[in-house]
Amino acid sequence: MDKKASRIRRATKPRAKIRQLGATRLSVHRTPRHIYAQIVTADGSMTLATASTVDKDLRASLAAT
Repeated sequence: MDKKASRIRRATKPRAKIRQLGATRLSVHRTPRHIYAQIVTADGSMTLATASTVDKDLRASLAAT
């Protein structure tokens, strides 16, 4: 088994478990400058809510911290 095939095989179990649970999940992406967050439906077909430090409202509330 080559390196790519073994990586794909290792990745299937956690992904299957996420689908089986059927829970809404939070996805966070961090860059050195900003943080982005999304709430995603269980099947991953729709984003329910988003927030990021790029948004002016959130940036203003974080200015004091």
